[in-house]
Amino acid sequence: MSKNNIYLAWDKINWKLVQQKVRRVQIRIYKAKKLNKISKMHWLQNLLVRSIDAKLLAIQKVTLIYIKSGEYGRTILTDRQKIKLVKKLHIDGKAHPIKKVWKSKYRKAKKQTLEISIIKDQAKQMLAKFALEPEWEAVFEPNSYGYRFKLSVPDAIQAIFMSLNKQNQKWIFSTDIRKSFNKIYTQTMIDKLSTFPLMKKQIESWLNVGILEAYVNLDKHWIFPIIETSNGIIISPLLVNIALHGLETHLTSFSKNLEKKSINSFCESSFINKKSLKFIRFADQFILIHDDKKFLQFYRVESNKWLSKIGLSLNVENAKLNSGTVGFSFLGFQIIQVVKSNIYKAKITPSKKSQKLLLFKIKNIIQKNKAISSYNLIKKLRPVILEWGNYFKFCECKTIYRNLSHRIFLKLRAWVFRRDTRSARNIQKNKYFPTNKIWKFENRIYKDNWVFYGKTKNNENQVSENFLPHLSWIRQEKT
Repeated sequence: MSKNNIYLAWDKINWKLVQQKVRRVQIRIYKAKKLNKISKMHWLQNLLVRSIDAKLLAIQKVTLIYIKSGEYGRTILTDRQKIKLVKKLHIDGKAHPIKKVWKSKYRKAKKQTLEISIIKDQAKQMLAKFALEPEWEAVFEPNSYGYRFKLSVPDAIQAIFMSLNKQNQKWIFSTDIRKSFNKIYTQTMIDKLSTFPLMKKQIESWLNVGILEAYVNLDKHWIFPIIETSNGIIISPLLVNIALHGLETHLTSFSKNLEKKSINSFCESSFINKKSLKFIRFADQFILIHDDKKFLQFYRVESNKWLSKIGLSLNVENAKLNSGTVGFSFLGFQIIQVVKSNIYKAKITPSKKSQKLLLFKIKNIIQKNKAISSYNLIKKLRPVILEWGNYFKFCECKTIYRNLSHRIFLKLRAWVFRRDTRSARNIQKNKYFPTNKIWKFENRIYKDNWVFYGKTKNNENQVSENFLPHLSWIRQEKT
């Protein structure tokens, strides 16, 4: 780990080299955990959190997150401030009062200082995450998908598809645990982490100031699982995964122990089919899939028993038990088993709620920006549409994308025709939806006369152009 990096100008840092150095130590931590060399692993983790490279990378990642999300007034630190933060960044057992931050409305005079203080704590969380994540990635259960390295939503959806497609009719129990995370037993969590003393003290401080309470209060109104975009949740998803680690193994073991036990009080069969149970978890949300409805009631009770030992409980409001042919929602998708030629097939689409949320967000952006230029409106709309489209492209989305594209177009056309009622509509049309233009999107060429277009000039009279791709241009893909 180079100490010379701290004396470099921020814009002269070789970030590729910094990432390689951090990743190299993380791989060693991962291997040490796999080989159960705990002392060596703790030594490597200590080395990593003290290294200049890890501190530089932590500051860089956090500041990029804040710029992207616009948190706390979109504070952008100067290069000098970033270097100062690197010098002050330590795992020291202290924690910023997270609960007060996300509840309070602070004065402008204190805003800059408070924002820098928050960013410092976020960077500290990132630093701790660098050290802890490879350790736990070495042991995490196979069907845990949320906030994992190289595992994401498409992997979880693919696992569900494989469990339902060309199978018998299934029953699905779906729920989440988020609401109870502010009641988690701190000491039980610390014991489960079983980390080195400095990190133990740091995690304990974060838990005491409500780092998981911030996670509980995270806005779930928007359909995407939010990753590292709000105060208090950079390390929270990892802590959530650590807290719930073992649930899948416990239920699998529980199933095996019941294999030879008579359970006539629960179902017609005398024996449990241990291979029938499927467990799929994404952070605090999980589903259980089984051939028999009554068995799921059994596993539901056992899940709650296991969770109660660490202070958690199932969210009764969101807990649902449905037949596969009725369908269920998970991570913004609608999932159902349909029967074709006496074969049950899985059909996965964006849920109606997710579609409504997208249209609602687009409507709000358009209504709040009646007077801005088309160029700036496109800058606001484009990331929303592309993010939504890329999130859901790993399901049966082609028809839905086409329908939503038309509905978005109608909203944009109404925005255009309201702007200047004195001009003829054909003039407005050609200004905002130019004819005979060729559009390039994702290395494909499109000819379309109804693509929303904008342009602007800078102070040097240089023209910049942009356009809003149709949602239907995002192609459906297989996971």
